[in-house]
Amino acid sequence: SPLSTLHHASLHQALLPGLLGNLGLLTEEGNYLGAREMKFWVFPGSGVKKKPKWLLAAEIVETKRVYARMVARIEPEWIEHAARHLLKVSYSDPHWAKKPAHVAASMRATLYGLPVVNGRKVHYGPIDPVLSRELFLRGALVAGEFETRAPWFEHNRRLLEEIDDLAHRARNACMVVDEHRLYAFYEARVPEGIHNGAAFDKWRREEERSQPRLLFLERASLLADDHDSQEQEFPSQLDLNGARYPLAYRFDPGTADDGVTLIVPLAALNQISPARCEWLVPGLLEEKITALLKSLPQSIRRAFVPVPEYARAAAAALLQPGDSRGSPPFPKGGQGGFVSSDSSKPPQTPPPAPLLQSGEFLTDALAAFLAKSSGQLVPRDAWRPEALAPHLIMNFRVQDEDGKTLAEGRDLAALRQELGSAASQELARSAGQFQREDISRWDFDDLPETVTVNSGGRVVAAFPALHCDDGRVSLRLFDHAEEARASQRLGVARLLWLGFPDLLKQGERDMAARLKPACLQYALLFKGVSCPGLARDVLAGALLSLREVADIRTQAAFAEAAQAVRPRLMEAGNRVAAIATDCIAAAHRLNQALAKAPAAWKAATSDMREQLDALIFPGFLAAHPGERLAHLPRYLKALELRLNKLPNQAARDADAQREMASLITAWRERLKRLRAQGRDDPALAAFRWQLEELRVSLFAQELKTPEPVSVKRLGKRWGEIVG
Repeated sequence: SPLSTLHHASLHQALLPGLLGNLGLLTEEGNYLGAREMKFWVFPGSGVKKKPKWLLAAEIVETKRVYARMVARIEPEWIEHAARHLLKVSYSDPHWAKKPAHVAASMRATLYGLPVVNGRKVHYGPIDPVLSRELFLRGALVAGEFETRAPWFEHNRRLLEEIDDLAHRARNACMVVDEHRLYAFYEARVPEGIHNGAAFDKWRREEERSQPRLLFLERASLLADDHDSQEQEFPSQLDLNGARYPLAYRFDPGTADDGVTLIVPLAALNQISPARCEWLVPGLLEEKITALLKSLPQSIRRAFVPVPEYARAAAAALLQPGDSRGSPPFPKGGQGGFVSSDSSKPPQTPPPAPLLQSGEFLTDALAAFLAKSSGQLVPRDAWRPEALAPHLIMNFRVQDEDGKTLAEGRDLAALRQELGSAASQELARSAGQFQREDISRWDFDDLPETVTVNSGGRVVAAFPALHCDDGRVSLRLFDHAEEARASQRLGVARLLWLGFPDLLKQGERDMAARLKPACLQYALLFKGVSCPGLARDVLAGALLSLREVADIRTQAAFAEAAQAVRPRLMEAGNRVAAIATDCIAAAHRLNQALAKAPAAWKAATSDMREQLDALIFPGFLAAHPGERLAHLPRYLKALELRLNKLPNQAARDADAQREMASLITAWRERLKRLRAQGRDDPALAAFRWQLEELRVSLFAQELKTPEPVSVKRLGKRWGEIVG
């Protein structure tokens, strides 16, 4: 019964102090371990049915075996109470425990070798207050394992996170805050005897009445002064087209995102400039230049010895300081530079102004600097970017509006191929007021060249412009400024014509009749092109050939242009129609003649085919600048003359082609790189037409050119363009 059990427990506890030597602890073998490692068994008929973990025997006798007689089950807590003065107590593993907010340890107590208490968690502070205070400072304050909402604690946590992030940016493990310095900070302020959270909070509240910033860490006390500049060299954001995108840093060689990661919203993926990202951040520029120089062939690299000094001078020359907000700098244009008098020695001082132009690729800018500082030319194909360490190439992380990573990698072109269409659709969904269909008049606000839109909580840059498709005008956002400007020209031209319905109807009717022969030839040149489409191109080209129609983005400028061009529309239309007829006929003849040219002329005919395709293509009348339309027939005539001369002047043709090949190749490569970034350069556009004039001068001198032109003159002009 319960009363009987209680009576027995009291009786056994009363007997326990006199029988401490007769205790036993059950072992895995089924016997009992007694005092001083004595082993015994329970004598049969001793009163217990099941073997208890702990027992007390009235006597222990030895016959054939050592037996315990008259035994009873007891609790280990009784032993601890009865034999307190005989227990041997030890403590192990003292540590800071966050939840109870004190230093805890494991307690072990033995009696005659028997483990009465084993692994009990106890508050260690009163047992060893000196060690407990140290563990409290290191665990709760230095390691931050403390639950409090006090302002000082949150301030210190944020400051340490910022410094840790800065160490990842700078790839400098030495910037990690020294724990000994943190410990010294708290040890000097927290008095002796405080070793738990309750006592600490009580002391802190009293002290903060007179010293509110007693426990606030200061950056200057944790880092050397020269580390402060790291925030400018390793900024947290990248500024592109007026929108800022986060940068993440990781110093963990071998991982996929080691180095700098640009976090790109999906809608902005197509706008990211490969050239800008090639520069990484200011703090890694010198290391990247060093790696690029080491990647050069030895025959070129030996001109830049010692490499580290050249890299240091190049970084100082090419990089402009960031702004006060710490954003990454964009390379600025300039003509500064110098040439060392001794090419075997690296430059000792940076030139007075940077050598690069905004948005230029790092390798191009570096090659220009090296040419000016040492006289050694570096061909573009000499660089080996594939030899660079991964952290010296920008990593891109594309995220959706919820912050979920859609794709990640260092190959921006591959990411665009995978997600480019989705990015354009995402940007279109964020267009808002810049998305309209079937526009017939300018009844909307002025169009800025660049806007920022909100895409899933992210600010993204975009370029609004009018768009003309099969005669219908709409308003939409574009990923690139160059694409937007080209679309805006055609959209404005069509919108102006829509404002003159009477002239438009008459013009389309007249053009359909006048261009009928040209339409047949046009259809043979380009499948799927309709005669109405050609008529619209002629009308658009007529408008764009007038000086008043240039870069119109405001309602007032549109109205002014409409009033100025109306009296001259039909005249311009007839002039462009005549040009179109001549050009299409010439292109048709050339296309047939080139198709029949013998294989021996392949080099020349391939060059002529490329020239013809660049001059005449669907929409060429509106795509070419208005002032150049009048010259198209002459360029095509020059092509015909060159082809006619080829049977008798093949060697001379090849020599002339070689003369201009380097200029054409350089122009095409630079144009391709700019278009990949969504940018254009007016100087390149003008140079393109100078190349056409050079072709006339080389292959059809009898046609004359408006001004003197030669390979030498254009070579000098190209040098000015590339700086």
